[in-house]
Amino acid sequence: LKMTVLLYTYTDWQAQTAKFLEQALAETQERLLWIGRKTEPLGPRSVRGTPPPNPFRKLKRFEAEGALPLLDDPIGFEKAHLSAYVYQMSRYSKGYATRAHGLERFHEYRDHFHLTARKILRLIQREDITSMLFFNMPHTGDDFLLYRVAESMGLRVSFLMVSPFDNRFFSTCSIEAYGRLNKNNLAQDDPELTIDALDAQVKTNVESYMGGTYRKEDRTFDEVAFALRTLLRRSPMSFLKPTHVSGAISETIRLQRGLKSRRRTGREIGNGARTRTFLDWLNGLEKDPNKLPKQFVYVPLHFQPEMTTAPQGGVYGDQALAIEMLSACLPDGMEIVAKENPKQGGFHREETFTDRLRQLEKVTVVHPSMNSRVLEEKCAAVATVTGTAGWEAIRDERPCIVFGHAWYQECPGVHKFEDGLDLETVIANPPQRSTSEAFVRHAISKSHQGVVYEAFLKTDDPTSQQQNFQSITRTLKGLALGEIETTFV
Repeated sequence: LKMTVLLYTYTDWQAQTAKFLEQALAETQERLLWIGRKTEPLGPRSVRGTPPPNPFRKLKRFEAEGALPLLDDPIGFEKAHLSAYVYQMSRYSKGYATRAHGLERFHEYRDHFHLTARKILRLIQREDITSMLFFNMPHTGDDFLLYRVAESMGLRVSFLMVSPFDNRFFSTCSIEAYGRLNKNNLAQDDPELTIDALDAQVKTNVESYMGGTYRKEDRTFDEVAFALRTLLRRSPMSFLKPTHVSGAISETIRLQRGLKSRRRTGREIGNGARTRTFLDWLNGLEKDPNKLPKQFVYVPLHFQPEMTTAPQGGVYGDQALAIEMLSACLPDGMEIVAKENPKQGGFHREETFTDRLRQLEKVTVVHPSMNSRVLEEKCAAVATVTGTAGWEAIRDERPCIVFGHAWYQECPGVHKFEDGLDLETVIANPPQRSTSEAFVRHAISKSHQGVVYEAFLKTDDPTSQQQNFQSITRTLKGLALGEIETTFV
């Protein structure tokens, strides 16, 4: 049977693969349907996404074709996926997104969820789609529903996932499979790379993606003026509390340096009382490393909203829940030290979140300025949802706990969190360099050649880029037709 492959891209750069894949599929008479959220259509067989990220929201032709089809099990589908969908769509709500959607109440999200799922079902049926490819783990609302509807229909689905290693990317067939190495993927020879050489690649690639946080002590006049204007516009009542103003200015400047965007900084700190609550939260975090507990588990908080927590973290995309569950497993004398993320804004740090952490007796949250290396060296173990801190624990032979679906979760000495976890066993069984090195080599050998996100490119040479797109296209076609095994399954 001939196939219709649906390709979902997230950036203009990724969208360039659509023409390559269309040509490759045409050679064997397969067809391509492409959804590019940020790119003009190639032709009538592509759908352009419209912000907020739901390309089906304004496309009335789906309804014009008649009553929308029903899912086979709409109740089960809602129970399984509505919560994750609302979470993802809330990042595009009023007060946070530049071009926000109009959804406000729970029932509006639920209605939108079902209507969009039914539009997607119509698209799949009308176009006779047999396989789907995503250039990332679906995490922005529309793509998540597209994936889950396809999954419920038993269609072949593959995600291309960036890896922290040079010119390599991972693939998986589902969110839940990510991190479980595919035994049917017959690995090539494991690359001869040491942990130190691999770590150098990780550092370079993570920095190129995250951009680092700019740290300097001296404030410029321009920075102070920006902070004052922002506070006057966002929360003029702050100036009625003189002890608040100095810290609020410092935190606004620090956040702006980390985010590297003044417009985004203003949006991140919120308005009115939310601004004061958020900046007071930051300013009140512990800054003195000499006041750390004697024994503690180090939990570096993820930046949110991001794919690395939702959906990759599963239920532990709720980081407060992860810390609550971990605190219930602490042996006598052990505490938790959580470090706030340097780029974190007020969204996901409302008072509802911070109050949950304040209600935990053995949890200390430290300021983003505290040196991570000091925390890592003093801690008894590292716990992370899916972050790079897990890799650093592997590198340093430090006890490690992972809550979500991380690429390294099967590395010997990495412990997947479960209720009732024996922390003393975790501490007594850290990763060992020799077995870790063998694991990482094996994981890389099951990956694919190429770069799937432009932030990881090492060159802008047109010839190299052309070769990269051709390499990715071969993998895309192989995954779509079932001729190539995914890294994880």
